[in-house]
Amino acid sequence: MSSTTAETTEKMSNLTIATPATTKGTAKRDALRKNEIDVQAIWKEQNAFEANPASDKESFMVTFPYPYSNGHLHIGHAFSLTKAIF
Repeated sequence: MSSTTAETTEKMSNLTIATPATTKGTAKRDALRKNEIDVQAIWKEQNAFEANPASDKESFMVTFPYPYSNGHLHIGHAFSLTKAIF
């Protein structure tokens, strides 16, 4: 091994990952996750996303994602919902 390679290897073996003086907390993420779990429990309890279709009619299925609050509403939400309604 050349001296340059040995020196580089030595320097690399002593590297450490620096952490910021103040680390970003996870309180907001934890609160959102708790809210998500609570709301999903309510949906499950109320069978909000389940149906019992009449057996004498033709059945069909439309998929629409759960309304997660992970961004601002936009026209795409309305477009997707109108496809399910009409």
